Amino acid sequence: DWRQAIKDTEVLAKKYPDNIQLKLFLANLKIIVSDFKGAEKILRSLIGKEGNDGMILYALSKACLGNKDFACAQDTLRKVIELSPKFTPAYLDLGKIYELTKEMGKAESAYKKCLELEPYSVEGLVALTDLYISTNRYKDATEQLIKLKQISDDAQIARKLVLLQLQQGKFEDALSTLMSMKEVTIEDSYYLGITYTKLDRLEDALDALSDIPLTSRLGCETAMLKASILKDLGREQEAIHELTAAWDYFSPKAACKEVGYRLATAIEEKGL
Repeated sequence: DWRQAIKDTEVLAKKYPDNIQLKLFLANLKIIVSDFKGAEKILRSLIGKEGNDGMILYALSKACLGNKDFACAQDTLRKVIELSPKFTPAYLDLGKIYELTKEMGKAESAYKKCLELEPYSVEGLVALTDLYISTNRYKDATEQLIKLKQISDDAQIARKLVLLQLQQGKFEDALSTLMSMKEVTIEDSYYLGITYTKLDRLEDALDALSDIPLTSRLGCETAMLKASILKDLGREQEAIHELTAAWDYFSPKAACKEVGYRLATAIEEKGL
């Protein structure tokens, strides 16, 4: 009950007006409930009242960001860094604000500085990776994801790495990443099917795709991919059967219309 917590803390703050930590706590509570103006007013009143204003300024940067005052947030974070040069969260927040203001070069520098101070920072590596992806620097993003994968077994990191490897045509690398995953989802099976197809291992592709049921969220895409593989293998009748099954399932739901087009084309080509 944040509102009640704020009321109680306000009572205490009036009772102990010189307690800076109590007022800082109150300001942070106001940030939680999105009362950014109220938080900013409190925080600005605290600046200069204790030896190190680092935490006060850091909280103020969040209030400024909540108010969408990016210039204030940037300036405040730079002051935090001056006071506490090894405080990595400030570099991460500064980088994110630079991204919001489309200053990608400065954002990259902020994330790199964070990683200089803390080379194994998962948050720093993720932020830098996402920045590279958003600016189409896929090779750089891949390098960061490889580092991430070495220090974290998070499956989402591996999946993101697979997508980048496929996008860059690094199919053997994508296969290696997929095979290293401990738990396989239907998405992983689908990407494995794509990877095997690109490596011209069509039977392996069909085997990987067989784990994906038609009723799943990737049933439509899987049916079309399987039909395409079967056609490449010269098994046109099986391809038509695959498309027909998908059409029978999806057409009553007015979904996966592409299957209908492909089925019609396959039937026409077969002369049926």
